Amino acid sequence: MIFLSKINELCIDNIQCKNEVCNLLHPRCFAGVCIQHLQKKQDDCNESLLHFSNKECKVYLQSGKINGVYCFNLCKKQNLCQGKQDCRFLHRKWAENICIEDLIDECKNKQECQLKHFNWQEIKKEAYQEFNIHDLNPEEIENGKNHKLPNDICIQYLQGLCQFQTSCQNNHIEWECLKNSNFKDIKDTRRRQCIYDQSTQLIDQSSKMMNQEIVNQYFEKIQYNRMKKIVLKAQIIDVLFIIDNTGSMQRWLKSAKENICQIINEFQTQLDKKKHIVRTALVAYRDYDDEDNLLYREFTTESKVTLEFLKKLQAKGGGDDPENVIGALVKGIRLNISKDEDSVLCTFLICDSPSHGPYHEHLKDDHFDKVQEGDLENIMKKYFELKVNNFFTCLKLTENTNLMFNKMKSAFPSLIITKTTPDSFHESVLFSLRTSLKQSEAKTSKTKKTIKIKAKFSKYKPLEINNSLLRDNNIDYWQNFLEQEKNNKIEGDTLLIINKYQEILEEKDKGAECLIFKLFDIVLNRNLVLKLPKYIVNEYNQKQTISQENLKSYQQFIKIRYTSLLIAQQLAEGFRLKTLSIKGAPPIFYVSPIIYELEEPFMGVTQIFAETYINLPNFQEWKKYTNNAKFVDQDEYYYTAFSHYSYVATEGKLIITDLQGKNNILSDPTIHTIDQKIREILNDDSNFQQEGLIYFFEQQHPKCHEICKQLNLKKYSYSQQQQEFIPDNQEDSSNILVWKRDPQDFISVICQICGEFKDLTYEDYFKENSCVCNNCLEDEEPIQLICICCRKQFKCFYNQEVKIGKIPEKCEQCKLKCVQGNLECLYCGCYCEKRVNKVQIQNQEIKICNEGIRFLNSLTCSKCKQLYNFELFITPNDYQYAIYFCTKCKLLT
Repeated sequence: MIFLSKINELCIDNIQCKNEVCNLLHPRCFAGVCIQHLQKKQDDCNESLLHFSNKECKVYLQSGKINGVYCFNLCKKQNLCQGKQDCRFLHRKWAENICIEDLIDECKNKQECQLKHFNWQEIKKEAYQEFNIHDLNPEEIENGKNHKLPNDICIQYLQGLCQFQTSCQNNHIEWECLKNSNFKDIKDTRRRQCIYDQSTQLIDQSSKMMNQEIVNQYFEKIQYNRMKKIVLKAQIIDVLFIIDNTGSMQRWLKSAKENICQIINEFQTQLDKKKHIVRTALVAYRDYDDEDNLLYREFTTESKVTLEFLKKLQAKGGGDDPENVIGALVKGIRLNISKDEDSVLCTFLICDSPSHGPYHEHLKDDHFDKVQEGDLENIMKKYFELKVNNFFTCLKLTENTNLMFNKMKSAFPSLIITKTTPDSFHESVLFSLRTSLKQSEAKTSKTKKTIKIKAKFSKYKPLEINNSLLRDNNIDYWQNFLEQEKNNKIEGDTLLIINKYQEILEEKDKGAECLIFKLFDIVLNRNLVLKLPKYIVNEYNQKQTISQENLKSYQQFIKIRYTSLLIAQQLAEGFRLKTLSIKGAPPIFYVSPIIYELEEPFMGVTQIFAETYINLPNFQEWKKYTNNAKFVDQDEYYYTAFSHYSYVATEGKLIITDLQGKNNILSDPTIHTIDQKIREILNDDSNFQQEGLIYFFEQQHPKCHEICKQLNLKKYSYSQQQQEFIPDNQEDSSNILVWKRDPQDFISVICQICGEFKDLTYEDYFKENSCVCNNCLEDEEPIQLICICCRKQFKCFYNQEVKIGKIPEKCEQCKLKCVQGNLECLYCGCYCEKRVNKVQIQNQEIKICNEGIRFLNSLTCSKCKQLYNFELFITPNDYQYAIYFCTKCKLLT
């Protein structure tokens, strides 16, 4: 057997290999055999497969086949096998009711075994009588007997010998299916040129049902090596499925898997794509004591991720009758639901059992005491108050949920309860979605004073604090900051909804330099404020254009604002870490800055600076704790300890002043610095340089606070003689006034992973990981995605990544190594280092990807049908149309 000399070239997944571009060998004759054991990789062996030595395998392969199948290829359960789709063995009608174990080795319980015990030759005789076609079988074809089968059927597959069965040039069909076949419905599995693979192979089986517009988006994403999200909408539709994932839901879960993909597709086709976009999310739940009792995928426009997650769900567990419905509802409301006030939320609860507690009758409930009267109503009230355009549908599968659904409806009056069956599940959901959309359009028909502009965003993940105050390594702060800034950049495409009219602010809240416009980022799901200098707005209003001189000043304004906020964010994190154990120290956070490149100008500019909108309760007023000169609010004196910290932490390179914001969430920092390198970027009128430092230490912070003392921050005084600031060893410190909070008072923090606001008690703030939101904390296990470059699986914390605006597409290795121009396939332009090879053809070094080589391996001469053997160079045009003439035929023509 030829494959025994190529053991290390066999794919370990063999016939169940899901990688359509896998270049390893997949002969069906090894079905049921543990390839890893043959390759002497016993540590990774699959215990459910047969473990043969190479010698034993050779003996079995000489035992003879029936219709291309060896006895050891057969599943012992045959027609009783519950997982045929994923089974690594084969199932044949002629092998049903036969003891396969007796064929492979020996049945150990023959007397009680209910199956038939025949020898292989007896089985072969019966199988040939029933399934021969014109006195023909695959073994006779293999021995050279003539046949009249269609040319596009893979004969090697019929014999169990096809090497690349995942993408063979010809069609695969089982021999037993040929007898009554007219050959019209045979699946086309022929190899195609890599120019087609670029657009199609990326999409997995569950995603292939997506409509043509989405497929085209994937084609663009591969062709130009970036995702081109053309978001043309005026409204966001969030569709959330909350699904009971316990054992009793087996038939319903199967129905959901078959229908939700179709639901999403059909709903999308009914929308005006110039106005709407659909985001999907899914929460799957079991019961308290079950393994993986709460699984979820965040809201995303990448429906393939939701569908892939759904496909992997398995209905199991449950125990008693009620389930953890409330836990699933709490998780659902904590997801990244669109913050656009005009967006629509459609939630579907699919379950056959009620919640624990007083929400059922006559059912066994082992956790009755874990749920109190009113818990369910309270969470449903939160759903009801979440949005104006908010629709909740409960799919009633059994009578057991009647009491629960009615109590849910008492808190959510417009809730829909619909009775459904597996057959009507798909139509029930679609009906609810159509109804929801129609009602939401009626509610949002008012003309809005907004403009929608496509844009590219540029932002940074939170930069880690790493300086001499926290770590005694004497790292140069500025150099370290620039290095992190370079490596932590996040870019992407989005759509902005911008208010055309500036915000009307109270006199005390107005800035001296900027005018404020609110905007909403659809992809990042953030409410933001756009800050434009007054000279830009005034000139645009007068002339409808901006002078080059003002544009140059404006570019500098963006750079200063953006960099200042990044520095303030980083140092605020360092201050929080150092003061986490100091009662009375304010937990300072700075909002996140974002730069947008607009597809069309707003107020005459195509680049804008925006920052997170501090959307805290109205009773929290905007306050100014210090300015960039001499002012300090004596009642909030402890805030100056942060400015002092910023100076020491950066080894005197800069100091942050002008502290202002709502409560402990700050914005608009001013940075004073005398460092020449930093001044090149941050040198504006608000940077008073040395004078700013003197103002701080002599006017704003003449006396250190108790916080400074506990941080071991030394007082600095300016020496006229030495023309520099020197440490002052004075021991005095101000003990008066601290940031007083009752342990149960709520404060606002910003999640250090996704950037979302989070409210928690002051007591909880001092606990570990308190500045990470619940969803990010619970996202402990990464998921598997397919790299669009090398097409291998890689792990990713998808729920976190999608919330910060990253669409995980490439594995880390491809991000670093695969660079356009280094190694590009001649035919499709692919430049993945793992996929592109150098091939010698007619003394030329040609670069061709794996898919291209596989296509060329299957290419035959247009005249004599001889296989291509890489002796002639094939032009891209001939490759596209699969035109090839061998050397001999080329001379004859």
